[in-house]
Amino acid sequence: SFISNIGTAIMGNDSQSSDLILNLVSSYLPVLGLTLIMMALPGAFQVIGCKIIRFKTRSETDRFVLKWNLCYRIANFLVVLISGTIYSALVELRSNPGEVVEKLANGILKESQFFLNLVLISTGMSTMYELSCVRHVAKCLLLRCIYKFDALSEREKERMKTPDQLFYGKYIPEFIYVFLIAVVYSTIVPLILGVCSVYFFVASKVYSHNALFVYVQHYDGGGK
Repeated sequence: SFISNIGTAIMGNDSQSSDLILNLVSSYLPVLGLTLIMMALPGAFQVIGCKIIRFKTRSETDRFVLKWNLCYRIANFLVVLISGTIYSALVELRSNPGEVVEKLANGILKESQFFLNLVLISTGMSTMYELSCVRHVAKCLLLRCIYKFDALSEREKERMKTPDQLFYGKYIPEFIYVFLIAVVYSTIVPLILGVCSVYFFVASKVYSHNALFVYVQHYDGGGK
């Protein structure tokens, strides 16, 4: 009986552990997926501007990326904010219009955990990805693995050594997105305000460092 009690306790702990892991995965997996999508979208918009629309200058491409990246983030913020309660609010609008505002407020409050996780992942993932310059390092390593460095032309060698340019259309929408979260939840969930403050502190250090020591703004005359 003693052994069976131990087995029951272990099985109970295993079920609790599995429930905890399941809750963690269900809480952070959608947030992680959304973060990866928002990190990839500026590159997609940049390709559209350069290859499809064919803007002549980098500044035009940057404005295009800024516009559509910001529009997507604001639309995403609004959809996540009210998507969970919009149907129930419309149902209540027929029977009891006075409770529509309360339904929407409760829905906004329920989504606070999602946005809290999103800011936490952005603080630990987006900023560290930017600080490590993984994309540029991986590109150089891949080219070195595929081609011999000595066999490359001088133009290709110079292109590999040329530092990246800071595209503000990629980064400013992220700051505005986190700022929107902080403004909306500053009074009803003060914890989010503290997490957003940590994000802006870390981001200010990371992006200031990269702007000073990593990126170079090239002259862009548009062929004139």
